Amino acid sequence: VCVNGVEVHFEHGVPVNENGDPSSADKLAVGHVVSIDATNSPKGLMAKNIAILNALEGPVTKLLHGGKAIQILGQTVSIGPNTRGSPQGLAVGQLVRVSALSGANGALIATRIQPSPQLKQSSVLGQVVVTGRQSKINGVTVTAPVNATAALIQGRWNGNELLPASIKTDPTYRFKDSAARLLLEGLVQTSDGHGKITAGGLELSLPKATASQMKSLQPNQRIFVD
Repeated sequence: VCVNGVEVHFEHGVPVNENGDPSSADKLAVGHVVSIDATNSPKGLMAKNIAILNALEGPVTKLLHGGKAIQILGQTVSIGPNTRGSPQGLAVGQLVRVSALSGANGALIATRIQPSPQLKQSSVLGQVVVTGRQSKINGVTVTAPVNATAALIQGRWNGNELLPASIKTDPTYRFKDSAARLLLEGLVQTSDGHGKITAGGLELSLPKATASQMKSLQPNQRIFVD
C-alpha cells in the first residue's frame, strides 16, 4: 500500500482491524484512512499491524447541497472530487462507513464513503469534546461522559444521539510511546500563528517556522508531517 506517498509492504495474514473489529488486508481500498505500525525490513517499511479508521459508521441522515455534502449520524461530511467509494447515489437511511480527515471546528472531509448494509452498530472515532454530561465526537452527541481526549465509541443511533455499547481507546496513535518516527497526513485544525499547530489530533511545534510559513498553515490546509 502507498500511504502519504510512502510504500508500506505487508505479509499475508498481517493483523488488520476496522474501527476495532477484525478485518483483513483484502478490505483495504483507495481512500481509506489508515494507521499502520511498521518496522524497517530489507524490502523497506513492513507493516506489523494495520488499523482502518472510519470517522463515522452508521445511517445517512440527510443529503445536502446537490451531492457536495452528506449527513451521517447527523454530522455533515463534505464530499470532494477525490472522495472514493460510492459518494453519489446514496439514500437517507442507508448504512455507510466514512473515512475522513478532520479539520478545523470539527469539519470532516470524506476520503472514502462505502455502503455497508451489514453494519450491526454505529460508531464514531475521533477527538472528544465534553459538555456537561454529554460528549461529542466528530459532532455526534454521545450519551455518556468520555474520559479521554480521543476515543472509539460503538453503539446504537437513536435518531438524535449515539447510545454507547462500548467506549474504547482511539487506535490511531496506539504506537506513539514506542515509535521512533511518525509520518502523518492531515488537515490543520488550529494554528496560533507563532509556531504551534494541531493536525490529525496531534499538537505540533514548529519553532523555526517563518511568519510566511506559518501564514500558509491555515485551518483545513492539507499537510504532510515527518
